[in-house]
Amino acid sequence: MNPIEDIYRLSPLQEGMLFHSLSDPDAGQYVEQALCTLVGKLDPAALRRGWEAAVARHPVLRASFHWEEVERPVQVVYRQVEVPWREEDWRGLPEEAQAARFEALIDSDRRLGFDLGRPPLLRITLVRLGERTWRFLWSHHHLLLDGWSLARVLREVFAGYAGIAGLPPSRPYVDYIAWLETQDLAEAEAFWRQMLDGFTTPTPLPLSSTSPVRGTPSYEERTLDLPLATQATMEEAARRAGVTLGTMTQAAWALLLARASGEEDVVFGTIVSGRPPHLRGSDAMVGLFINTLPVRVRIEESKELAAWLRGLQDRFLELRGFEHSPLSEVQKWSGVRPGEPLFQALVAFENYPRDVSLQQGTDELKVRDLEVFERTNYPLNLSVVPLDGLQLRLSWDRRRYDLETAERLLHGVRTLLEAMASSLDRPVEDLSLLDDAGRRRVLADAAGPATPLPDLSMDVLLERAVAERGDAPAIVGPDGTTMSYRELWEKAGGFARRLRELGVRPEVRVGLCMERSPDLIAAMIGVWRAGGAWVPLDPEYPAERLRFLIEDSATPVLVTRQALLEDLPVPDGCRVLSVDDLPSAREEDGEGRERGPAGEGAAYVIYTSGSTGQPKGIVTRHRGLAGFVLEARRLLGLGPESRVPQTTSPSFDASVLEVFPTLLAGGTLFQLSRDTLLSGPGLVEELRRLRITEMAVVPSFLATIP
Repeated sequence: MNPIEDIYRLSPLQEGMLFHSLSDPDAGQYVEQALCTLVGKLDPAALRRGWEAAVARHPVLRASFHWEEVERPVQVVYRQVEVPWREEDWRGLPEEAQAARFEALIDSDRRLGFDLGRPPLLRITLVRLGERTWRFLWSHHHLLLDGWSLARVLREVFAGYAGIAGLPPSRPYVDYIAWLETQDLAEAEAFWRQMLDGFTTPTPLPLSSTSPVRGTPSYEERTLDLPLATQATMEEAARRAGVTLGTMTQAAWALLLARASGEEDVVFGTIVSGRPPHLRGSDAMVGLFINTLPVRVRIEESKELAAWLRGLQDRFLELRGFEHSPLSEVQKWSGVRPGEPLFQALVAFENYPRDVSLQQGTDELKVRDLEVFERTNYPLNLSVVPLDGLQLRLSWDRRRYDLETAERLLHGVRTLLEAMASSLDRPVEDLSLLDDAGRRRVLADAAGPATPLPDLSMDVLLERAVAERGDAPAIVGPDGTTMSYRELWEKAGGFARRLRELGVRPEVRVGLCMERSPDLIAAMIGVWRAGGAWVPLDPEYPAERLRFLIEDSATPVLVTRQALLEDLPVPDGCRVLSVDDLPSAREEDGEGRERGPAGEGAAYVIYTSGSTGQPKGIVTRHRGLAGFVLEARRLLGLGPESRVPQTTSPSFDASVLEVFPTLLAGGTLFQLSRDTLLSGPGLVEELRRLRITEMAVVPSFLATIP
């Protein structure tokens, strides 16, 4: 007789799980484990027969998966398989030793994994701890079934153990696969394109490590139990708002991502049941029906919480009609670049039944402490499980999070849920990741000893460094040109005189469109000596962006080089100072200078990237800048011997951290060329040659350095 009963394709989620399982087989992704304690008079042989009956009843439990030498992966169902069964007796061990040994058993069993081509992809372990106490472990691959099916299989196993006959028929999983093949995705494509329109950059993982991610994923998990009274309060609040507890959970997750990442428009993954209501009997079928799909949430800060939650639920209900959409296709329909994940954080509200208890005649056998452990391929996962109370379960990739940070995220979710339940008429913007105790700790930690900000302008502080360092090297340009502190000050004086002639006074913006050079730093100081505030304009920016920055900042004066001028969109009425025409004569200090209150004067205006809309100009004033630069010099331990590279564009505010603490400390700033910065090993060699002592870089740049 042919041992094969059926062959059919995989569901979209099965295909995704198969891909991730094969791409990193040592990660233990999608190896699921259910464990519980059995108390009473147990007959292991009868329990084993119950398992054999369940496996014989459901074809998907006899499936293996094959992907080589086929056009598309398939699952092969065998007529008969032997259920892997292991029994151990630990009655002679102390209770503590039993607990430790069982934890080790769980871990080793998970790491054992499965050979996906050899059915069945499950195994059972039964450990006797006492005369009437057993521990039960069921491991299986997630390719076979979801949580709803898991609970159904366990109920059938224990019904078979109890001798209950006549279970109602269950449709085979192949019927669901056949239903999927009849679905037209055109309507789904239109829905997802509209829902994800304009979303092009994945939401950053909240508070995630920025170190390069290397090696195999390694996961850790923590749980936080909310008491039954808290769950009841939340359910009552959800009822009054006209939403489900699942909607409140997703809203809290969205706020966590938004608050921790600084985004107002976030996308994360969620688990949907995937059981089509139009497929008769789908609620009783056993297999993998769930799907992972994106949820997009815009944080409407000024909106009343209850109204915002109702709007979210309306959008979640719309999604229900497209739960069968393949995530791989949704990714293609989005504006996120190929190869980038649409989302990295996942939330699941696990409302499937977990009661698998039974009573056998007068001799009671109880099933206690049922737990289910899951592993996905996502670096951050939140499961919310309604038990006797609400359990929040967070799992994370250790390469991205340490324990302290993960626990902060977990407590942040709890704080948001409790805040939602306490008041529905507050605006969304009132919801915080911190509870009252956490807020007091942060304020106490941040307060420290009072340090008054200096009521000085930056050019006054720099003048002191010039007086102390004189002919010492201040800046070495990309071409090797060296400018001393005295020369820097004199050059800045020349800029100041010409800028005052062009009408620069306190609060007047001056656009600086120049390549990285000692002259650029001199121009910045010159703007300050004239009383104005500079606006950096990267000459590599597109003309449209430069035009927007010049017009939005209302700069009446522009400093640039003649070679850049013809491609620069200079608006009518804007006066231009060409660096090439600047006289090299020494300049008397501050003659004709006009200034308002030193500390309150604007120092510079830097624009945001505009990744979430129009770029926005941020004004930094001298008092705050001076305090920041002085503190940075102290914390970094900079001094006259410091040799610091400038690696960032002046249009990025991190450049301020590189340039001005170095100059105030009397050190030497080395401006590296673009080619050097992009050279990888060449950059490392250049840093060695220049004998760099300190370096301030963003993590993404650091990741490019071998």
